[in-house]
Amino acid sequence: MRKYLGVALLALLPAVGFAADQPAHPEWAFPKGNPDAAVPPRPGADGSLVTVPGSKVSFTRAQLDQGGAFYDWFPEDHPIAPEVVAHGRVGSEVRACGICHTPIGEGHPESANLAGLSKDYMLEQLALFKDARREGGIMNRIARDLTDADAQAAVAYFSSLKPIRWPKVVETDMAPKDYFQRGGMRLRAPGDEMVPLTDRIVEIPDDNALTQLRDSRSNFTAYVPKGSIEKGATLVLTGGGKITACTVCHGGTLQGLGYVPRIAGRSPVYIAHQIYEIRDGKRKGPMVDLMKPVVANLSDDDILNISAYVASLNP
Repeated sequence: MRKYLGVALLALLPAVGFAADQPAHPEWAFPKGNPDAAVPPRPGADGSLVTVPGSKVSFTRAQLDQGGAFYDWFPEDHPIAPEVVAHGRVGSEVRACGICHTPIGEGHPESANLAGLSKDYMLEQLALFKDARREGGIMNRIARDLTDADAQAAVAYFSSLKPIRWPKVVETDMAPKDYFQRGGMRLRAPGDEMVPLTDRIVEIPDDNALTQLRDSRSNFTAYVPKGSIEKGATLVLTGGGKITACTVCHGGTLQGLGYVPRIAGRSPVYIAHQIYEIRDGKRKGPMVDLMKPVVANLSDDDILNISAYVASLNP
């Protein structure tokens, strides 16, 4: 078996939850696909088998291109996935949930981390996507085509998964140069060039090729400004005289409290994006109504610092 670590096409990497047109918000929190990005060579195009380090399975190029199913490189890492998670539903907009959210539920910066969230919370979000009270691009189309049985099976699966530490958070003044690929994923630029981080968060794969092959063991690193974690801790844990402490609703360790979702250990880019969406009125729902006054007066720096802190925690 010949091993390829090349880059797969991003045709199956929709920017879940990220609308095309956004207000003037920090670019780092609103990834956009670059239609002019070069498409790298596709592994297995010469007929060879494709695999990733540590995996006992391999796929042909035809299998990778069949669409609709996730690449299950490590079936031993998760329970048997229901049909909607593994393959979606042919003849509908329902793609396999595991393509974007990964078989272990950790997702990517452009798709939600679902591992261990409550069933009721996820069912409500699907209902909000279904009637477009929550904007989500492809998620609106998927939710409209989901049957009740599909939704119940998906949320039962993801709620059963144990969250893992994802991504790694590093405080620094410099970060690897990055760029946007098709589909809205931010990637490491070729080479080893480092650039000033300034007032942003750069969350990128540790290995572009493995992440684009949907290797669920290939992690991300979030580069955050020095001092941002401590500043974020003050806001999150005490309110800093500015907001209600996040622990009041999300629990003392921010791992969720009943119906309220876990925010600890989630993608900082995803967290920041949701705060902006709530502040701008783009997200709806009973819990969002409670969040609006909390986030109403947050500055861009506050949102960055909060996102860096919660991402640095164990889930």
